[in-house]
Amino acid sequence: MAEKKSRSVSGAVICVCIWACMGVFLHQPASAALDCNTIIQQITSCATYLTTGTPVPQEESSCCQGVQSLYGDATTTEEIQQICTCLKNEAINYNLNDRALQSLPSNCGLQLSFTITRDIDCSSISL
Repeated sequence: MAEKKSRSVSGAVICVCIWACMGVFLHQPASAALDCNTIIQQITSCATYLTTGTPVPQEESSCCQGVQSLYGDATTTEEIQQICTCLKNEAINYNLNDRALQSLPSNCGLQLSFTITRDIDCSSISL
């Protein structure tokens, strides 16, 4: 009888652990996956333009497809602020071409309500 009780207690503990783990993973905010590495990966094909200012990307280019996907997938203010902060920090750390960074969204056919600069307060951006 003690063995049977021990098995049901172990089974209950395992079920509780599985339930708790599922709760942790299922309730992660979608924006948790939007870190700077993810953002940079989306626009890697824009690297030459962002460092030299040429060639200007065309809307159908892989650069613009990445930019459009990045901003299109960002559906919350927090995600837009994360993109802004990442790009702002990259501009500072890697001395990106300011004009290229500022014009990238419009070159790719996007109309944003803000322009990313080295001194933008990304926390002030909202959707």
